[in-house]
Amino acid sequence: MFIEGAEWSQTPEYHLLKCQIEAGLVPYGLRDYSDLKRRGDQLNATYQSMASKGYRMSQELGSNYWDEAHFYLGRNGEICVGRHGNHRLAIARVLGITHFPAIFGGVHMSHVRTIGAAPDEVRSAVFGLVAAHPSVVKIL
Repeated sequence: MFIEGAEWSQTPEYHLLKCQIEAGLVPYGLRDYSDLKRRGDQLNATYQSMASKGYRMSQELGSNYWDEAHFYLGRNGEICVGRHGNHRLAIARVLGITHFPAIFGGVHMSHVRTIGAAPDEVRSAVFGLVAAHPSVVKIL
């Protein structure tokens, strides 16, 4: 949509959400086609706002801080993106925004075991892993 200039109604996400609505589901609280259109309008507004004003934290936009992007370290230490803030993360990437605040959600236990920390040292070791991860200081 933002890279190729496609209309919202021509995107794979639109068609997926439309099928879910037609099946009686309520994805993202979308109940009908007018909600679906509004979703596209909101994404466009988010893009325009980020393009002109840069990234603004969810609390600045009147939303809950929990709406920021979430990330986790997977079983091999790779960054896994969570379920919140993904559209803003994608838009930031398209716009070349290089720093993006996020909420750290946790580390897969398999990766915790690889660091060899004693049980009482796991918390500080995990935060050390996150702080030292090469992708933490730049956008995914």
